[in-house]
Amino acid sequence: MKILQVNKMYSPDIGGVETVCQQYSECYSKQHDVTVLCVNKNFKFFGTTTYINNVKVIRCSSLGTFFSMPVSFSFIFNFFFQFLKCDVAFIHLPFPLADLSLFISYFIKRKVYLVWHSDIVKQGFLKKLLFPLLNWTVHAADQIIVTSPKMLEHSSSLRGVVDKVLIIPLSIDSIKIRGISSLNAEDLFSELNLSHVSKPLDGLFFGRLCYYKGVYVLLNMLLLAKKSGLNCKVLIAGCGEYSSVVESFIKKHELSNVFFVNRFLSDAEKYYLISKSKCFLFPSVEVSEAFGITQLEAMCLGVPVINTNLASGVPWVSLDHVTGLTVEPNNAKQFLHAFSLLLSNDCMLKKFSVNAVDRVNSEFDDSVVFNKLNLLIKE
Repeated sequence: MKILQVNKMYSPDIGGVETVCQQYSECYSKQHDVTVLCVNKNFKFFGTTTYINNVKVIRCSSLGTFFSMPVSFSFIFNFFFQFLKCDVAFIHLPFPLADLSLFISYFIKRKVYLVWHSDIVKQGFLKKLLFPLLNWTVHAADQIIVTSPKMLEHSSSLRGVVDKVLIIPLSIDSIKIRGISSLNAEDLFSELNLSHVSKPLDGLFFGRLCYYKGVYVLLNMLLLAKKSGLNCKVLIAGCGEYSSVVESFIKKHELSNVFFVNRFLSDAEKYYLISKSKCFLFPSVEVSEAFGITQLEAMCLGVPVINTNLASGVPWVSLDHVTGLTVEPNNAKQFLHAFSLLLSNDCMLKKFSVNAVDRVNSEFDDSVVFNKLNLLIKE
């Protein structure tokens, strides 16, 4: 079977949607012919074709981005030809250029699955402008995959097509993650300039430092912790538009127990640091954070999560008072209360830790989710 995966970008470009697209592609590539169609991240006059882990990746030429969406005329032509050749297409949304390309190719009858990662949130004007096209897409698709019941519950775009929706969550390779975390990686603390920090860490945050991640909430929580006399060691790692904000805030307020690594961590670094942390901090503030796969990585290693009660899949992944604690978004005081409660209650930490591992094993392991994906295309 020839399977087409369509997304804005693809590995090695980093992002939650890119990770999912890669998971789907590599899962299906074990038994099928998989092609990924995407766009170059930066301006490129010509496209490229490469192979990554047995997946053919076509990156179209790019004129740059507009409202966070790539602009590429060659994408439309490539979509038409690749859609013509495939048996099944998975289109990862939001990606208006893909909606347009599908509309232009409407007379080609192929089975189409939409992988719905989020409604368009930040670009409200663009959503209104494109509403007829986006609405056509959801009605034209054969089925729509959402990653959590919460996403379906709160999505305004999917209310008229509930009968088409399937819930297939994101997943992780638990065996791989636990194997990497158990490696002798003491030298990572030296590499990250943390050799002087006694272990374990009280809290850990890593990821893209962008508007919806709640970086300000995390920083204000840590400042409140200092003022209240809570002596906690926290590591923040990642990069993005708020990198300089994090660095200057830590220096300005002399948060001596808060350590900042201004880059993305490798898998070995991530899993080792998670295993040395008491809890994972996930303070996202906007529904652009649709799921939070890093929560799974923490839960897989038995680390409770403090997340936020967003109208997305975030609070469904790590459940309040089951695998961690959930607080309201944009509330540094609540976040601090939850953090203090976890650090002071070993019984609660142990209970949440066991529950977290059990939840990942039963709901979010690759073996469980990939079985659902394989059954999907056999229907």
